[in-house]
Amino acid sequence: MYDLFDTFLSPGVQLSGPRLTTKSRQTSDGYEIELAAPGLSRSDFRINVDENILTVQVKSLDEKASGANTLRSYLYNKAQPYRWKLPENVLNEQITARYDAGILTVSIPAKYKENNKFEIKVS
Repeated sequence: MYDLFDTFLSPGVQLSGPRLTTKSRQTSDGYEIELAAPGLSRSDFRINVDENILTVQVKSLDEKASGANTLRSYLYNKAQPYRWKLPENVLNEQITARYDAGILTVSIPAKYKENNKFEIKVS
C-alpha cells in the first residue's frame, strides 16, 4: 500500500501473473486512476474506501474463461486487490467510477487549499 500523495497514485499491490495496467494522474479537481481491464463488465469490480484506503477488487475471470474448448487462459488474480492510501484532502463521499471500452476510470475529487502565500515585513 502506498501513500497517494507521495507516490502519485502508484498501485500498492503487485499482482503475480497477468495484471491490470494502471495509469494515474493529478487533475485540476483531484486525482484520476485508470485501469485497463478488457473483457470485464461493470459487475466484475468492487471498489470501496475504508479509513482513507481506496481498494479496487477485480473478480477473477475463472468462470468466463473456463470452457470445453479453452486451451489456455490468463486470469486476473482476485485475491490481490489494488490499494491506494488517499491523502487527507480527498472528498471520499464524492469518488466516482465508470467502466467504458475496457477502461475502469476512478475519479477522486480533492479539496485544495488556497494559496496562503504572503510577505512578512520586518520592522
